[in-house]
Amino acid sequence: MPGMGTYLVGILKDTPMLSVIGVAELMHAASAMGSENYHYLEPFTLVGLIFLLISLPTAGLLRLFERRLRLALVLLSQKVADAGDSRWSRIC
Repeated sequence: MPGMGTYLVGILKDTPMLSVIGVAELMHAASAMGSENYHYLEPFTLVGLIFLLISLPTAGLLRLFERRLRLALVLLSQKVADAGDSRWSRIC
């Protein structure tokens, strides 16, 4: 499951977000803004912050989902193991 979460965050970064904003568009806009006054640091820093604000909550939600899924799988395996033990004790 962690591989899938990483893949989803990668897809989020590589595809257009909300069908309007994408990595290439933001980088191009930052480059154009920087070329106007030769200040490249500020626009590229802003682009990085935008993607951090999008990626970190997504990664946190995926981590929460993975934790809940792991807990559900552990509980399910315990129920299956308990059910199997009770059946075996009835046979013996």
